[in-house]
Amino acid sequence: MAQILDYSSIHSRVVFLSRRRLHVRVIMATKHAGLIRKSWLAFSSQRGRPPTSYLHCYTRPMRSLPTQR
Repeated sequence: MAQILDYSSIHSRVVFLSRRRLHVRVIMATKHAGLIRKSWLAFSSQRGRPPTSYLHCYTRPMRSLPTQR
């Protein structure tokens, strides 16, 4: 289990670490937009408040990721 540090501090690193773990979850969430929100809420609940802006930027590129592959 990788430790998630401050989002604003190391934004790029968080993307890399969480990308691998959330990759499967994100793909499944693409079908249900509400699911990704719930997952992030529970995921960020541990740290504190959910990164809204981070989720917005993260959900968009992930959608076209499987298509590019």
